[in-house]
Amino acid sequence: MNFEPHKLFLVDSAATVFDADGNPVPGGGETRAFLCGCFLHDVTVSMMRGYAGTGISPEYYVNLDRRDDLKTGQEIIVTEADGTTVRGRGKILDIKRTSGMEFAGNGEYMTVVI
Repeated sequence: MNFEPHKLFLVDSAATVFDADGNPVPGGGETRAFLCGCFLHDVTVSMMRGYAGTGISPEYYVNLDRRDDLKTGQEIIVTEADGTTVRGRGKILDIKRTSGMEFAGNGEYMTVVI
């Protein structure tokens, strides 16, 4: 992609970490793994119509370069370019990939709906 103002992270849930006194350590239950740059958008009305009656109610969709390691049900976080300000978070509800053709001279891309 030519324009990637956001960063995509995969959330890995780990067991809760406890300190010496037996208290849970804040933020110790999950880790973020950086995947790639992306572009987060709010879902449009026409997209909501497409998912009507399926039981899926998306909030955002993310455009990114094609990756075959993302699966539905995984939790992702999209942040600003600084990597700390969270723009969107959720589980992957649907994945749409290109058919293998390059688009306008650029590589393959995909859309992830959260």
